[in-house]
Amino acid sequence: MNYRLDEIIEDKPINEMLSTISNCVDLVVQLTDENGIILAKYGEWPQFCQLSKEFFCDIYVCCSSISDTSCCRALVEAGKKAMNCDDQYIFSCPANLVSIARPIQKNGELLGTVYIGPFLLDKPDHTLLTRAYSFNEKLIDKYFELYDSLFLLHIIDPSNVLDIAKLIH
Repeated sequence: MNYRLDEIIEDKPINEMLSTISNCVDLVVQLTDENGIILAKYGEWPQFCQLSKEFFCDIYVCCSSISDTSCCRALVEAGKKAMNCDDQYIFSCPANLVSIARPIQKNGELLGTVYIGPFLLDKPDHTLLTRAYSFNEKLIDKYFELYDSLFLLHIIDPSNVLDIAKLIH
């Protein structure tokens, strides 16, 4: 049987929960359907994500409709892997930032995914940008701006990542 996300969860309670989580952990929390279309988003994308689209032209994480970008594909794939694990799935996006995916499923059917992120597990360094620089050397000035924006990302202690993931049940 094919289920729809809106058939098993109510908008108001899930939106209140996602908003509260985003406010508490100060990270983006978004709900997508099984195709990766964003149904709800709380929090603001970090400056790094906004700037990275110039380096990874197909990796902008703020897709709002069906999209064939690397990041959107990574989010959908993370949702599927989370469902296969029947739990949260911690993954690295194409720009090497960490996020958490938790599936919403019924009778083994993936209906949607809740994502929390992106964040880092440790202090950033230039190696995170090696890939970006090799893609587009014409953007050297922007590279330094992107590098500076790394230091604005939240760093979550690895021991706390699972605790954050448990906030979504």
